Amino acid sequence: MQVALYIRVSTPVQAEEGVSLDAQKKQLEAWAHSQGHIVITIYEEPGETATNDRRPQFQRMISDAISPERPFDAIIVYTFSRFYRDEFEFSFYERKLKKHKVRIISITQPTTDDPMGNMTRKFMTLFNQYSSEQNSIQVHKSMIQNAQDGFFNGAVPPFGYISFMTDLPSRGGKKRRLMINPDEAETVRLIYKLAHEGHAGQVLGLKKIATHLNAAGLLYRGKLWRIQAVHATLTNSVYHGEYIFNRRHAKTGEIHPESEWVKTSVPAIVTKEIFDAVATSLTDRSPKNLIYKGILTSTLLAGIAKCGLCGRNMILASGKGGNYDYYRCSTRTYIGNMECNCPNVPREELEQVVLNVLEEKLLTTERITATVEAMNERLKLLQAPDRQRELDLHRKAALTVEQLSKWFTAVEAGSIEIGASLNDHINALQRKRDTIASEIAQLQYRHRLPIRRFGRQQIEAFIAGIKETVLSAKSPLAKNFLRALVSEVKVTGATTSISGDNLSLATAISKWKKGSELSVPRLVSQWCSKWDSNRCIP
Repeated sequence: MQVALYIRVSTPVQAEEGVSLDAQKKQLEAWAHSQGHIVITIYEEPGETATNDRRPQFQRMISDAISPERPFDAIIVYTFSRFYRDEFEFSFYERKLKKHKVRIISITQPTTDDPMGNMTRKFMTLFNQYSSEQNSIQVHKSMIQNAQDGFFNGAVPPFGYISFMTDLPSRGGKKRRLMINPDEAETVRLIYKLAHEGHAGQVLGLKKIATHLNAAGLLYRGKLWRIQAVHATLTNSVYHGEYIFNRRHAKTGEIHPESEWVKTSVPAIVTKEIFDAVATSLTDRSPKNLIYKGILTSTLLAGIAKCGLCGRNMILASGKGGNYDYYRCSTRTYIGNMECNCPNVPREELEQVVLNVLEEKLLTTERITATVEAMNERLKLLQAPDRQRELDLHRKAALTVEQLSKWFTAVEAGSIEIGASLNDHINALQRKRDTIASEIAQLQYRHRLPIRRFGRQQIEAFIAGIKETVLSAKSPLAKNFLRALVSEVKVTGATTSISGDNLSLATAISKWKKGSELSVPRLVSQWCSKWDSNRCIP
């Protein structure tokens, strides 16, 4: 039998406990040789968890296994936990592989392919999942205790600090503490000085601080300073000596209640008085608290106007005390003028040019007929693989419902009690079920989209209605029109190019009624990005 070997470790500790990549490889090769199997390839996955399938080598292995060539007949692992630590996902991939006549074999946990063997594998993978979840709980408790004792849990210390190893042992090495990095600390103090006292008699805002640091060559660990990094530095309590652990959930990013935070004393870089004064200044200078809020207002091209030089969004800015507005590259706004030289473009001029181009270049019977025909052909190609994806999702949904049913039956029968770990697992299954159902609904909607030819009369009525009620920057329907039909307006200063999508155009025509608002899906891209006639000079 031709086989593939899959070896994986998730932490350095595992590598030291006898399951290193080399150790797994030697044992798997020896087993395959003793059984008379031929090893075709080896997939090595260092430093990846088995609680999800976001593993490059794992995905490559699955892709190879289900390919038409099917280069191997089985995947050999040291234990089933090396393949997956989630029972539902293990079953999903096991069924997928079985469909293509590929087996999963563990050299330390041999099972048969009869019902008893299937049940045994389920128990093993359930135990692996339970062990993983319990281990995660214990590790988190250890990290909480470690922080309460004044030690550092993070991998990368905050800017201005380094972590140093103490002589005290910990899981996988030595305990660490934070200490000040003298060079970076000087930059931190400068940032607070610019925000508190200013430069040349003027207190600097976030953007000007970033520009000042970049111009002086004071980089953020080799990278340019951005507004977000400056703001994070000015709002992190670590700099006045209070490091907070467990502020956010590691996976979801959700902020924990303050009662669960662990505050650790560390060497301070600035005083608490300066930190509080800067915090007050930031609050007072926040755009949300300013009278003029032009930069926050809704604009016609917001979200679709892009800088043609660096690719970032163009945002609305004001000049001369708010007397006029213009579109400005966000790189220049948030990082500095030295990073992009795209000129500002007057708001009204750019918006009117975009509307004019749409009227003159897009809203013609010939152009719309051609783009809709192109959309029809591409939509046919898109829908074919969707059906296979939908079948896979239905199978995955059925497995999820089956798992939930088993857990609920066990709880109702009194054979198992709902604890925190089981409750989290059931909630995760329910979220997975809902996510799968949502994706299935999206695919089914795409299958129902009309692939049809539009008559000339329908197209001409659509064009006449748009020109009459929409093509004005002040029209209440103009923004929805652009969102429906335009994907991107790329501005370089000298030229502007516009692109949209065929499907939105076709759906808008089919649903068009005079005076109606446009709200349509965006699935198939680019009705005009290749057409030179869509370019204009603002």
